[in-house]
Amino acid sequence: PGQLLEIDITYQLNAHSVLEFTPIFMGHGSYKICYTFILDQNAQATVKGAYAFKDVQQCSITTRQYHLGKDSISNLAINGIAKDNAVTDYRGMIRIEKMAAGTQAHQENKTMLIGPFARASSIP
Repeated sequence: PGQLLEIDITYQLNAHSVLEFTPIFMGHGSYKICYTFILDQNAQATVKGAYAFKDVQQCSITTRQYHLGKDSISNLAINGIAKDNAVTDYRGMIRIEKMAAGTQAHQENKTMLIGPFARASSIP
């Protein structure tokens, strides 16, 4: 339970590229996760993630969606469950540059709390 897994990954999506990504977190230990998505013109990123934590696990998730080119699309949803004394913290950011006209961006984080001591915070 005292083990901390740190993940920091950046995805650079060049023009007209497509990313479909499904991160799933569960098991033992705690997590500190940061995903960055950089989208160029007409790039598309779809992220559908899930987590399930229990006991005294802690998880910090940060996502960043940078839209650099026009007509790019990002659709991100990372949802999960916190049980017992588990704690989750989500922080998300979407940045759309001036030259990224026609961009579509979505971000979602929801946590189901099971038990009176489970905690979650979400700062989009």
